[in-house]
Amino acid sequence: MTNGIRFQSVGALPVLAIILLILLVIVMVPLLFLGMIGAAFTRLGLSWISALAVVLLIILGSTVNIPVYTVKREMVRMDHGGVSLDDPFNTWPREDIWDTVVSVNLGGAVIPVCLALYVLFTAYPLITIPLILPLASGILAVSLVTYASTRALPGIGL
Repeated sequence: MTNGIRFQSVGALPVLAIILLILLVIVMVPLLFLGMIGAAFTRLGLSWISALAVVLLIILGSTVNIPVYTVKREMVRMDHGGVSLDDPFNTWPREDIWDTVVSVNLGGAVIPVCLALYVLFTAYPLITIPLILPLASGILAVSLVTYASTRALPGIGL
């Protein structure tokens, strides 16, 4: 610093650079994950367009739950009903909210199972007798570990 003249200023440019860097990270990280997932699906034999479609279907399908059946709870509950706004002493019966609905998630269960069946049936001509035992044992091991580690939490689900 000579004679009061600054050669570097601390002003809006570093703040602007930090904001642009944060925006770049916000945009690039999801694209990086989509690229990695798309590359994994293309290694499974899907084209890049179909891999992107499967990823988007899984993301959008994760909001859709398909009800399979309803489990009735066997508990005694005193229902006090809802309260009317004009007369707080006037109550009416509410819906029974104690039933448990067992649902299957479209993006978390149905689409991945369909994708796994697609990969299994496209690889079927390549499967020989020596590969059947490791394939079946792998499927059995994953099924047993999943069954053993899954527990039902009341009011939450699996």
